[in-house]
Amino acid sequence: MRAARAQNVPRWLSPGLALAAVIVLWPGQGRAQVARDWLPDATTMKRAWALHPLHAAARQQQQAALAGLDQARAGQAEWSTGLVATRHRYADPGVSPGADWELQLERPWRSDARAGAAITAAQRQQAVSEADTRAQTRRWARERLAELIAWQDEVRTADAQARLLANLAEQHRALEARQRAGDAARLELDLSLAALAQARAAAEGSADRALERRRALERQLGPVSSWGQSPDLDVSPTADTPAPESPELTLSRAIAESARAQARRERADQAPEPVVGVRLSRLAGAREGTVSLSLTLPWPGPGRDAGVRAALARADAADAQARAVAQQAHAEALARQALVQRNEREAARQREAATHLEAVAEATARGVALGEGRLADSLAARRLAQDQVLARIRADSALEASRLGLRLEADQLWPGLEDAP
Repeated sequence: MRAARAQNVPRWLSPGLALAAVIVLWPGQGRAQVARDWLPDATTMKRAWALHPLHAAARQQQQAALAGLDQARAGQAEWSTGLVATRHRYADPGVSPGADWELQLERPWRSDARAGAAITAAQRQQAVSEADTRAQTRRWARERLAELIAWQDEVRTADAQARLLANLAEQHRALEARQRAGDAARLELDLSLAALAQARAAAEGSADRALERRRALERQLGPVSSWGQSPDLDVSPTADTPAPESPELTLSRAIAESARAQARRERADQAPEPVVGVRLSRLAGAREGTVSLSLTLPWPGPGRDAGVRAALARADAADAQARAVAQQAHAEALARQALVQRNEREAARQREAATHLEAVAEATARGVALGEGRLADSLAARRLAQDQVLARIRADSALEASRLGLRLEADQLWPGLEDAP
C-alpha cells in the first residue's frame, strides 16, 4: 500500500529537488541577496557603451562638427582664374590679323566680422554635438539601469517562489505522514498536490523570466561573470545628493546658443562679399601689357533679409524651448527626491505587512503538521503571505530604482560614462 501511494506522488515533491530545479534555471541568482553585487561598475558600462552603435554614431557626429569648424576657419572664398583670348580678322587685306588676351584672377574678400561669426557658429554647433552625445549616453544608461532593476526583481521573485514551493513540499510530506497514520483525509492530500503544482508553475515561470532578462543584459553588457563590481554607494535618506544640470537641459541650452550664433552669422552675411580681382591683358599689335585691379560689389536681394528674420525666429524658439526644458528638469529633480521618500514609506509598510503575514502562514502550517488545523486555512494564509512577499519585492525594487536613479542623475553611479572612448 505504501508503494502504491508513492507512485501517485510526483517526483518533484522532494523539497530539495524542487528548490534545485528552480535555482539552476538561472546562474548566479544568489547574487541578488548580496547588496548590489549585481550592479556592474563604470568600467564595464564604458566598455559596453563604447561598442554600442549609438556611441559610434555620436562620435561621427562630433567628427562632422569638428570638420565644420575647420571649414568655417578656412572659409569658402577661393581664387577663380579666367583666360580670354580674342582673334581679330580685318576686311582690309593689308592689315594683318591679331589677337588680344586677358588673364583674370578673382577672389571674394572675407571680412573679419563675417569670418568671426562663421567660426563662432561652428563652435556652437560643436558644443551641440558634444551635448547630444552626453544626452544619448544618459538615456542609454537609464535604460540599462531599468533593465538591471527588472532583472533583480525577477530574480528575487523567483527566489520567493522557490521558497514557497519548498515550504509547500515540506507541508505535503507532513500530510503524507499523517495520512499513513490515519490522521489526514485523502482530499487534503489532493488539495496539497494541487497547491504544489500551482507553486511549481509560478516558480519555474519566474525563473524563466529572470533568465531571459539576464540574457538580454548580457547581450548589451557582456557575460555577468565579466562585470566588475560597482563600489558601495551611499543611498541613505540623508545622503547629500547633488542635482547637477541634466544632459537634456545642457543640450537644449547648447541648441539655443547655436541658433543665436547662426542668427548672428546670417546678419553678418547680410552684406554680400565684394570680389577683388587682378587682370593682365595685352592688345593685338601692342608691345605693352596692362595690369588692372577690379572690385565687384554684388547687390543684396530681399532673400538675405528674410534669412536673417528666419534665423532670429529660430533662435527665439530655441530659447523658449530651453526655458521649457529647464522648468521640466527642475520639476523632475524635485519629483525624483519625492519619489525616493514615498518609496521608502511604501517599502516599510510592505515589509511590515509581509512579516506579519509570513508569521501567520508559518503558524497555520505548523498547526496542519500537528493535526490541529485545516489545510485550506493554511493554504489561504500561504497565498496571502506570498502575495504580500511579492508586493514587498516590488516595493523594494521601486525604492532601489529611485535611489540608484538619483545617483545616476548626479553622475555618481557610473562616473565618467560620457567620456567613453
